[in-house]
Amino acid sequence: MRLLLINPRFRLVWLVSIFDEAGLMVYFTVHGWLALILTDSPFWVGATAAMNGVAFMLFGLLAGVLADRVDRKRCCQ
Repeated sequence: MRLLLINPRFRLVWLVSIFDEAGLMVYFTVHGWLALILTDSPFWVGATAAMNGVAFMLFGLLAGVLADRVDRKRCCQ
């Protein structure tokens, strides 16, 4: 907690993280609401949320593997 108060860059990371999480919650809410308005079916709201979660999980795993395998010293110069 002390680092958050002292370091302005760390404070910026926390602020960006809060806004990112808020935006993600709004995205999921609007996505489900749009599915409900278009189909008027709770099943399709759940199905679109499930497919969205599967996509996040698969691409998250792929991004994690790439982040572990890529040499940062060579690629980020």
